Amino acid sequence: MAYFFSRSRAVAILLTLGVLTGSALLTFGAPLPAIAHTELISSNPEAGSTTTDVSDIALTFGEEVVPDYTTLTLTDASGTPLDLSAPTVDATHTIVSAHVVSAPLADGTYSVAYYVVSIDGHPVEGNVGFSVSGSPIPAPTETPSSATPNAEPLVTETPVPIVGEARLFSSSSATPDMTWVWVGTGVAAVVVLGAVSAVLLIALRRQRDNDPTT
Repeated sequence: MAYFFSRSRAVAILLTLGVLTGSALLTFGAPLPAIAHTELISSNPEAGSTTTDVSDIALTFGEEVVPDYTTLTLTDASGTPLDLSAPTVDATHTIVSAHVVSAPLADGTYSVAYYVVSIDGHPVEGNVGFSVSGSPIPAPTETPSSATPNAEPLVTETPVPIVGEARLFSSSSATPDMTWVWVGTGVAAVVVLGAVSAVLLIALRRQRDNDPTT
């Protein structure tokens, strides 16, 4: 009778360990989600659009960006940079905006070059082009006196992205890359469960061999 109860208890323990092992394999064996880098999802003015009045530039990104590593540069069709205020980031850290100092813009074609660093430390840059037509400000005429070859955009110097500082700024949405930590933990858990199962099987077999009733 004692052997029957001991055997039942051992079988129950083995079943429990089997369930735990399977759960560990499913948990740690499933592909871990990758950390997504941010990207531009919309802009105002919209890319490729034609508008009549532009006084501010706003870019919306899919993930948070680091305010200290944000640069916007506005240029006209000839590549001449136009003055912008220092870029600001809203409370969600996803919308970067700047005011056009000489607003509103005159008729013409313009381009906004942006450089940001996402919350995971990945730099992202690109351009947004748009046109202005019907502006209350007439298009400037190209004369030698109006040329400003030494004009420079009022933007910060392009920084070197530092992943460590970006992660210090991170909120709950920022997740460091823990792939190898989780994989190592999962493997260790499976090894421990397997070892315990093997010990129980050996003990059960010895008890059965030493039981005179078998």
